[in-house]
Amino acid sequence: MARTSFDGPIIGQIVPMVFTFGQSQLTATTVLDWEAPFACRIMAISHACSAEGGASTLEVDTAGGAVIAASLINTAGLVADISGATSANRDVAAGAQIVITWTDVGGSATVDDLVVCIVVQIKGFMWTDGATSNEDDD
Repeated sequence: MARTSFDGPIIGQIVPMVFTFGQSQLTATTVLDWEAPFACRIMAISHACSAEGGASTLEVDTAGGAVIAASLINTAGLVADISGATSANRDVAAGAQIVITWTDVGGSATVDDLVVCIVVQIKGFMWTDGATSNEDDD
């Protein structure tokens, strides 16, 4: 059956994905697995918190590998350098996992109101029946 319309994301559209963590949600290693609802390319990653103590890091991984690794958390905020990430690391298939990992490096780190923003460009989308935007649907 051919699909004739779609009321969803537009291919090429830039979309910010914002994830927030309260202090009570962060343990020695906190991992958030998020399933991408559409094929996308990670364009930028930033993170900040309202208060911090000790040393902690943030890592963002995809099926291709690390996009950012061991980026230090601080209250001033940081736009992470992802220029070293390969296309395989930055390109995410529809339904693939994006993994955000916060790690307490020294054993006594505290972070309040951690916000992680991942900016993506939509490359395709997944229909509710599991077909993707680049599959033949006739």
